[in-house]
Amino acid sequence: PRAIYFLQTGAFGNVADAEEEKARLPLLGFEARISSVQEGTTMLHKVRTGPYKSMDELNTDRARLTQNGVETMLVKIALPQEEKR
Repeated sequence: PRAIYFLQTGAFGNVADAEEEKARLPLLGFEARISSVQEGTTMLHKVRTGPYKSMDELNTDRARLTQNGVETMLVKIALPQEEKR
C-alpha cells in the first residue's frame, strides 16, 4: 500500500503551544502545519513537517531537527488503494 510520511515535532492540548512550536521551525529552515484532531474528549494540535517524497529526504530533515534539539516522531498515513478495473 502507498503511504505518505510526515515528521511530527509535537502534539499539544493548547493551540497556542502548537502555534509557538510551528513558529519556531522556520527559524531552522522548516515549514510546518498544524493538524487539529479530536481524540476522545481532548482536542490535540499536532505540528508536522512534510509530506516527504522519499525516506532519504525525511531522514536528512530528521537528523537536522534532532541536531537542533527538536524531537520528532515518524507519522505514516496510508493512502486508500486505487481500485483495479
